[in-house]
Amino acid sequence: MRAQKSNAPYLEFPHRELECYHCCSASIQIGGKILRSSVQELVLAGCEDGAGQNYQPAEIEALTQKVELAARNREPVLFTAGDAILGAFDVLEITCRALGLPYLRYTKACQGAWSEHVEFWKPDMHPMAAYKYACNGYGRPMLDYRQIRRLNEGAGLERELQIMEHIHLFPYPLTIIEDGETVTRSSPDL
Repeated sequence: MRAQKSNAPYLEFPHRELECYHCCSASIQIGGKILRSSVQELVLAGCEDGAGQNYQPAEIEALTQKVELAARNREPVLFTAGDAILGAFDVLEITCRALGLPYLRYTKACQGAWSEHVEFWKPDMHPMAAYKYACNGYGRPMLDYRQIRRLNEGAGLERELQIMEHIHLFPYPLTIIEDGETVTRSSPDL
């Protein structure tokens, strides 16, 4: 069964009609605590964005199984897309923020449009903020020499490197909480 396109106005994105040259491969790791009743919302958001496994869109049942397996294994769930519009998962990222689920998105380069980069968000951050870094081909955040020089002059380089390492390790397993239980949001410190 395929997900139906949402009619919710906040989920409509005008760039969804862009030509495919604005699409590229992307992956997103999602962790944190989610109520069982919210799993379907997360899965539907993934389907809306064409997320799946092995860079192919997946059916609702397959994504649900993927979420359940990640939670059983106490690891983040990983969704991928071969044709992510502008290299992002718009609906899925908004849903993660609304549900308080940390995520790490890795976007591959799109020739002439953008280079490889990662975006990280967690619940104690402002809803519109995120850490964004250029990265190497393995999803490791990196800084260019100008950033290093600026951070080193202000004694912020060590702190920035700690943040980058935290993001790369992504210590956020997915946990499904049964409805009725209290969800406490705690994030490993940056």
